[in-house]
Amino acid sequence: MLMDVITNPGPLKDIVLYDQEKHVSSAVWDGQERGALRCHEHTSKLSEWKLNSKQIELVERAGFGYLRRIPAISLDNPLISALVERWRRETNTFHFTVGEMTVTLEDIALLLGLGIDGKPVIGFTYTTCSSVCERYLGQAPDSTYASGGMVKLSWLKETFSFCPDDASFEEVERRTRAYLLYLVGSTIFSTTTGNKVPVMYLPLFEDFDDAGTFAWGAAALAFLYRALGNASVKSQSTICGCLTLLQCWSYYHLNIGRPKLNREPVHDHFPFVLRWKGKQNGPTANRDVIFYRKALDVLKPSDVSFICSLLYLYCTMLKKYNLYFVTLKLQIFL
Repeated sequence: MLMDVITNPGPLKDIVLYDQEKHVSSAVWDGQERGALRCHEHTSKLSEWKLNSKQIELVERAGFGYLRRIPAISLDNPLISALVERWRRETNTFHFTVGEMTVTLEDIALLLGLGIDGKPVIGFTYTTCSSVCERYLGQAPDSTYASGGMVKLSWLKETFSFCPDDASFEEVERRTRAYLLYLVGSTIFSTTTGNKVPVMYLPLFEDFDDAGTFAWGAAALAFLYRALGNASVKSQSTICGCLTLLQCWSYYHLNIGRPKLNREPVHDHFPFVLRWKGKQNGPTANRDVIFYRKALDVLKPSDVSFICSLLYLYCTMLKKYNLYFVTLKLQIFL
């Protein structure tokens, strides 16, 4: 029996985990290392946007007041890659030695400060990329900055990142829409293109108060689930989605690769990702995918912060920051 376990790592039955042949773990078992994934998140230039008070108010009304405050956090590609090896798209969960875990709506709300209650985020139909940009931004990029319904993030930043003090309110709104498109395209909806964002999100920012009624947190979670599922396929070498969320979810729940903070975290740091803002202690240069894989292999219950132990804190924080529990169907852009 022991020999069978060694020669056949499983699953023993494919009723639930039916996609094992395509999963990265099958390649690892055969000795085929793919190395660390290329992680596509584009937050390094967000600080170069200079928003005035009118723009900040619009961003908050649209539901992104907390997400705006999150700085760029250095990604630990090997840690993210090791987590992906445990992800199963058949169940949308991580399969650890201590059981299954996943990123939840509550995690999204507390780590990013995004609303999880509201209308579903669904796509809009439009004629051309140029027409959408003309309508919502007041101008369109030339062909060198646009392709396939997407615009380059660099064009958005170069064109709209500064709003003059004497700008008309219409111009303030346009530049704020450009910022929001850049923000979601850099974080929760980052793509594997590396430098582009779909313009299909722009119509959602036509009315800023209406934008604030969408369940952006639920959309971010659905997008991350799909990104994790795609990255778990052994032929893939990249991952997108909100990787700051994924990494800080691991920091928050798993005692693996967790940086030593300069000071003890305070429960009223909100959103929780800010606990890992700024300089962190504990070098990770020598930690590769194999290091984290082995650490996950010996994960113990004492290394995990389960939701049951955090439930009171979750409920308190969600109520304090007007973020709510909700039952809904996660939808993603196809």
